[in-house]
Amino acid sequence: MTDTESKQQVENVIIIGGGPAGYTAALATRDMPILAGNGAATARLALAYDRCEDAAELLGAAARVRGIEDATDPTIAELFAVLPTRLGEEAFAAAYERGWSLSQADAVKRLDPASLDVTEAEPLEADEVGGVEAPAQARRR
Repeated sequence: MTDTESKQQVENVIIIGGGPAGYTAALATRDMPILAGNGAATARLALAYDRCEDAAELLGAAARVRGIEDATDPTIAELFAVLPTRLGEEAFAAAYERGWSLSQADAVKRLDPASLDVTEAEPLEADEVGGVEAPAQARRR
């Protein structure tokens, strides 16, 4: 995968989750499953930038906000498949638990994409994050 393709994959993740605008819109709905879905997309973005501990913590915070994990969500399924391998089972469990153990209000704040600092990070190649690309419906062109 070229750098351009890798950056396109990251842009696709932002499109899927809506990024900061999606977070703001999800907050406005006061619908916790919508906010949790946006949080899962932010966790996927963290993974795309090799911020695996952040991704696991965001995944736990998204579950806290939703009230339960949504195993039917393809993004969540991908994260559960990839993160324990990249972090190790114990580190993944600890980071996930940090997110899950937040209060509802703190979990909502943690899901803000602004809490994820990727300013100096370069996106990983698709094969480095399990080879899973953004769903076809999210791809541009």
